Amino acid sequence: MKRYLSFLFFFALLSSQSLFAQQYEDFETGDFTQNEWNNTSEHPWVISDNNPFEGSFAMKSGDFEGAGASSIEITVDVPFDGIMSFHHRISCGDSYYYGYDYGQFFIDDEFKCMIYGVKDWEMKQYNISAGEHTYKWVYNRMGDEAMYEDSYYVDNVTLFAEEPAFEGGWIFYGDDNPVLQLGHVDETIDFGVVFPNTAAYDGFTMTKMSFYNIIEAPFTLNVYQGGTDSPETLLLSQNFETDKVETFFEVELDNPVTVDGTKPLWVTLSYSGTEDCCACCTYCGDPSSCMISAGGGDWQSLASYGMFFTIMVRAYLEDLNGIEVALDNYEVMTFPNPASNSLTIACDNMRSVEMTNVKGQVVYHNECVMDDVVINTDAFDEGVYFIKINGETVRKVVIQR
Repeated sequence: MKRYLSFLFFFALLSSQSLFAQQYEDFETGDFTQNEWNNTSEHPWVISDNNPFEGSFAMKSGDFEGAGASSIEITVDVPFDGIMSFHHRISCGDSYYYGYDYGQFFIDDEFKCMIYGVKDWEMKQYNISAGEHTYKWVYNRMGDEAMYEDSYYVDNVTLFAEEPAFEGGWIFYGDDNPVLQLGHVDETIDFGVVFPNTAAYDGFTMTKMSFYNIIEAPFTLNVYQGGTDSPETLLLSQNFETDKVETFFEVELDNPVTVDGTKPLWVTLSYSGTEDCCACCTYCGDPSSCMISAGGGDWQSLASYGMFFTIMVRAYLEDLNGIEVALDNYEVMTFPNPASNSLTIACDNMRSVEMTNVKGQVVYHNECVMDDVVINTDAFDEGVYFIKINGETVRKVVIQR
């Protein structure tokens, strides 16, 4: 009996843990009873079956004529640090800056994002700390003229969930749709983003940068680590020229940068000219997404000037420590690692040895029938390299002086 009761207690504990792993709202009950919503604005939101993100229903801003606002909110007790997310779309009048009508999202009355025009479903995700938080969606209508559906839709709201482990890839703010261009000053302008919390990226290596480019021109890429209000330690400064416009332009780093998870990561671009050079998308709600400095002055967030936009600069992170592969029937040794002037590779039954940099360029190749090779690395740039034996990547090595 005791074993049976213990099993029931253990099962109940597991069930309660999975119950609180996330809280979700999909509106598939056809009403607002799934969670405790505060829907008492002058123009309450409604449940709609008009093109939901998935399933049969989504919630939609209230119908009304003339200028006004329709809002809905929910207060959630979040049990752990994690994320919240939702999908939204809008169909309303459009304009260059804020739109004739527009939707907004707030966390604890702090503005996070805006959507306007005619936009299909897109996902928004935000970090959220443990404790009580209030999420609010608002549809603002600016005038009497009706355009399109005059509606803001929200679906598949994850009120809280554990943040999935980072496995590498692009890190960035905002979306792929530029709405504003900045620049046109008679002095150097620096712009970019900062990732203040990098614990999830600790040990990953930044190998590429991408930004939405609007001008054929020379730029300087700068990568820093540390610093809250301004960048602290310069890790990389790399000059390049763009040759493609109105698209994302990728730059591979000459010397990849390893992320220290205890310090902020800054990724910035510098341009000297008189044309617009910085593309922005709609504001993601984070002031770290829109950092700018003119003429070597202090760094400021665009949001501090009342300009709620996100700068379209991204970083690509790879887990280079995770590429080691054990070859069947082979035992591989590489030493020293890091290497300075020479690198020894030892392996039974080697038929070929190849060494490539992070750009995939071959810097050493040897067809051999020996069990060890000594490579003179004096002429190699500092950085990360990959060793291939018999055509398969088996080791990552570092050249460091």
